[in-house]
Amino acid sequence: MKKSEEVINSIERYRQIQGKLPTSLDEIGYKNDLPPNDLYYEIINDDLYYITFMHSIDYNYFYYSDERKWRKGIR
Repeated sequence: MKKSEEVINSIERYRQIQGKLPTSLDEIGYKNDLPPNDLYYEIINDDLYYITFMHSIDYNYFYYSDERKWRKGIR
């Protein structure tokens, strides 16, 4: 999860500097590891995004930028 927190901080820094969310994790210099440790990033709208950390079929966490916290499973 440490890596995912670094990615979130990078997204928020990018947003502060650019005034918008990055369109992909590549824009902030993040390259996914091989599964099962991938992070998935999706923009919902101009202000909201989520990140999914999938470790296994039973271990999926979602970070929602409007709540600024992790949840187990989709809300």
